[in-house]
Amino acid sequence: TGILKIMSREIRTPLNRIMGTIHLLKDKIESEELIQLINILDTSVSRLEHFSTMAEQISALKSRERKLKLEETSLTQLIEYGLVETSDRMREKNIKVDFTHSEELTVMADYELLISCFVSIMDHAIQHTSPSETISVITSQQDNKTVIEIIDTGKNYTEKRLEGLKRHFNKKTGQLDLSFGIELSLAQLIMELHIGQIGFL
Repeated sequence: TGILKIMSREIRTPLNRIMGTIHLLKDKIESEELIQLINILDTSVSRLEHFSTMAEQISALKSRERKLKLEETSLTQLIEYGLVETSDRMREKNIKVDFTHSEELTVMADYELLISCFVSIMDHAIQHTSPSETISVITSQQDNKTVIEIIDTGKNYTEKRLEGLKRHFNKKTGQLDLSFGIELSLAQLIMELHIGQIGFL
């Protein structure tokens, strides 16, 4: 976690300077070709900033610097907010979302962290969904457990990769494995702090 914290801090300072320069260039440049290049650079920098933020969150949670602030939380409201957070990344691939909820469910949770968890899993789903396809989000109550299902098209999953995900997450190893991606590592950590679990089918 110390390495993640240092990485996040070292990345953030030059990143802020690059972002400031990009916004300045956007106001000055009129050439359509250059604007497209600036937009590509802007997207890449935004993703790097997102990585830096997740690394910082993991470090704070593992070191217990960040304490849980539990409150009654509406899942519908939380998911709708999370979908707004991921809307730009879905728009890039023309991905649609089908959000199904038969009843209003609430949980005792840290609202900010649970949004980070949902957004992290959605980002992973977006990566593995083909352009112009649909991600399904379903909330339900099963065996006295509140469940959020996020169903993607499984693009780019090898059988070995999927089996590795099932083995690691479904058996609750309690160990972070960054080889599965920083998004899933952050989501796993947040769920474990809420006495919850991530599973793959």
